[in-house]
Amino acid sequence: MVTNPLRSDVRLFDQYMAALDDVLTGEEIRSAVEELAVSIARIRIEMVSNAGNILRTADRAFTTYEQAFARYGTQASEAGRMLTLVLGLFAVACGLGGLTMLALGVWTAWAWAESATWAGSTLLVASALALIASRFKSTLLGHGIMTTDLSDVRLNLARDNLIGVISGTALVSEVRSRINAAREDKFAHAMAVVSSPGLSEVHDRSYHVSTGVAARLDGLLDRLAGASVGVAGPRGAGKSTLVRRYCEDLPGGGRTDLRCMVSAPVDYVAKDFVLHLFGVFCRSVIRYFTREQAKHRTDRSLLFSRALGFVRWLTLRFPLYILAPAATLHWRTEIVNATGISLIAIWAVAGPVLIVGIVSDVLLLARTLWAWRRNSPRRIPELAIADAKRNLDRCRHLQTHSTGWTGTVQLPVSVSGQAVRTFARAEQPLSYPEIVEQFRGFARRIARVMHQRGHRVCIGVDELDKIGSPEQAERFLNEIKGVFGVPYVYFIVSVSDDALTAFERRGLPLRDTFDSSFDEIVRVGPLPYVESRRLLHRRVIGLTEPYVALCHCLAGGLPRDLIRAARQVIEAAKHPAPENADELARTAAAIVAGEIHRKADAMNAALPSVYQDLRRFLHAVARGEYARSATLKILNEQPEAAADEPPDVIQLRRDFATYVYFCATIEEVFDERLDAGRMTAATAEESGPSSFDALAAARYVFARDTHLAWNSISGFRTAWGLEVRPAP
Repeated sequence: MVTNPLRSDVRLFDQYMAALDDVLTGEEIRSAVEELAVSIARIRIEMVSNAGNILRTADRAFTTYEQAFARYGTQASEAGRMLTLVLGLFAVACGLGGLTMLALGVWTAWAWAESATWAGSTLLVASALALIASRFKSTLLGHGIMTTDLSDVRLNLARDNLIGVISGTALVSEVRSRINAAREDKFAHAMAVVSSPGLSEVHDRSYHVSTGVAARLDGLLDRLAGASVGVAGPRGAGKSTLVRRYCEDLPGGGRTDLRCMVSAPVDYVAKDFVLHLFGVFCRSVIRYFTREQAKHRTDRSLLFSRALGFVRWLTLRFPLYILAPAATLHWRTEIVNATGISLIAIWAVAGPVLIVGIVSDVLLLARTLWAWRRNSPRRIPELAIADAKRNLDRCRHLQTHSTGWTGTVQLPVSVSGQAVRTFARAEQPLSYPEIVEQFRGFARRIARVMHQRGHRVCIGVDELDKIGSPEQAERFLNEIKGVFGVPYVYFIVSVSDDALTAFERRGLPLRDTFDSSFDEIVRVGPLPYVESRRLLHRRVIGLTEPYVALCHCLAGGLPRDLIRAARQVIEAAKHPAPENADELARTAAAIVAGEIHRKADAMNAALPSVYQDLRRFLHAVARGEYARSATLKILNEQPEAAADEPPDVIQLRRDFATYVYFCATIEEVFDERLDAGRMTAATAEESGPSSFDALAAARYVFARDTHLAWNSISGFRTAWGLEVRPAP
């Protein structure tokens, strides 16, 4: 069970509630709550009870906070134990002194017996109070003396950073999800979206939805002491988002792992790319350790300020709490004779004040010494920064060093001589193997330091799948794979589906570049309906289940296309509907018509001019001459193919017909007959031929195999009792 950090940190609770109130009072949330009749109190309670999971979405900031809180608790416990020891020794000393003074005052005829009796009684009372205080839990005492300590300062910074990270899109996304889950009309056909600012931020990492792929990659990195991992999948599946999750160095994310990310070039030279990677990694190292250097400077300034504060505070307190009561007790007889105040009253006032002053000054001194002991500045990693700057300079420049000497000898007879000797040393450009070796050596040194601190070095190479052809990508990877395999360095590279296919063939008697380059390849596929719904509910309020299913099927489960489809659906629903028309059916029909018109235009532009009949037909489709709700009629009236048509034209016909078949299915499913029962059956976890996941899968495989897509659509139509057409 995930623990809730708000239960153990009152300050974090206050800051979290303030950030939550800012979100709940925002225009988007207030409008949605009023429109959907959702209880804002219920949302608030759920957001507080689930705060542990919400705060953990800011992984690096939360890790930094946990470390600071654990350090603060540990030091507070140690300070409490030290304070308990000091109070115990103080109690013993006061007890022994009090008993001695009491014995002298009671059993002797000493002239100062009465004063000794009162002094002994006072010391015994102080001993009892110190003993009682020492019996308290040491952690509570430690927190008492650590409230203004440097550990608390760092904890405050980590707490502020954590709230700053989640108070933006992360907190808003969770509130949107809660409102969508709490609404009563989940299966309504009416569009209830008031605004959709979350759909404009496609690449925001705060909207990242944890999936099974991310959990698998987490476990893989935890098990391996350095690895090269490929992330494969189709365009728009979220490969770049997954790579950025581990390798992008965002400001304000806390100081944990060392992260570095580069993009693979479309046109490349392997040596230039590795130099670029080397330079980016050096800059990341400089940036990382410079932040640490700044933190140590802050520690030193805080320690100096605390020392000055102790001196100032002690200067103000000492005359009032030490000198004044001590002088009063020393001249108590003179004060009694001069003022008539009883001796008992003098002891009753001056004695406790003196004891309180001594105890409080001892505690203040212990707290200051503890701060110096636990927070003394450590050695700044200047060697790492200097090494990174030296390597960065070597990557960027060809250096020339000139040295020489000159001398002149002048004699008295006006005869002079001069000797000059100079030489120059030019650093030759490094060869590609030397560059790789220097990069590996530098990365190995930095990774060893990070591993000793319990952190990782993550280097991401994105957009490798966008290189012109699979052969080029394989050649590029084969040329740069020499930088892989550094201990405690994790390379995460986005690759194409072809790379995954090649990697899965490694059990056969063949071996290729991908098999020899990667320790593991993780596949990022299309999202199931449940994850598509969670992604959309984190970005927009008001999309009911039928509209989420419509977006899921149109996008084929690809996250990037899912966001685009949601924008398209919301825009189509804004147009006025005829009276008594079902809004879902009208929206689906409008989207289908627009998709078919665009595909007909694209196909018409790709056809040679000799196919006049087919071009006239496509032009009529693009102009919208076929009425909505009659999409299958387009398949009936498509001109027959000639016997001598080339294969590429036949493939265009087949692609267009398959897409029309898919659009007709969308139009016939998302209409007024789609009720709660059908929605529940089609979105069940067990994916069958009648599920929306099956229809989304047909859309996903359309780009690979139109024949397979047609058969998948036919299977879905059969399960729904719709008319089935034979494949063209």
